[in-house]
Amino acid sequence: MADLAFLSPEWVLRHRELGAALPERPGLTARVEVTVTDAGGRRVQSQYWVAWEDGRAVDAGAGPDPSAEVQLTAPAAVAAELASGAAEASAAYMQGRLKTAGDQAALLRLLALTATPEYGAALRELEAATTHA
Repeated sequence: MADLAFLSPEWVLRHRELGAALPERPGLTARVEVTVTDAGGRRVQSQYWVAWEDGRAVDAGAGPDPSAEVQLTAPAAVAAELASGAAEASAAYMQGRLKTAGDQAALLRLLALTATPEYGAALRELEAATTHA
């Protein structure tokens, strides 16, 4: 049953828990901040961050992260597609629907992680527990 509000602190925590259970991938380490904007990209609706070490989420939180190596920005509709697994991060990036800033090598490591079947399965599990406003 869906009971986690999309982008709520509880949703971010569940995202981290599912990410912590992913298989180890040595070297796949990055600290990422995600900013979700309105459709016009002008107003920030939400921010959260996830710290990944060797392919596993080790920490996460709501709000901005000044220590993030990679910053991702997407309108709410794109963020929902990415979070549900309906869209792939690498495709959204190539299409210009996902804006990035920061360490490009860390971004490539992150995109490699999001392309794994295990990450996709974790997103599907998270989506099954998510409610959208």
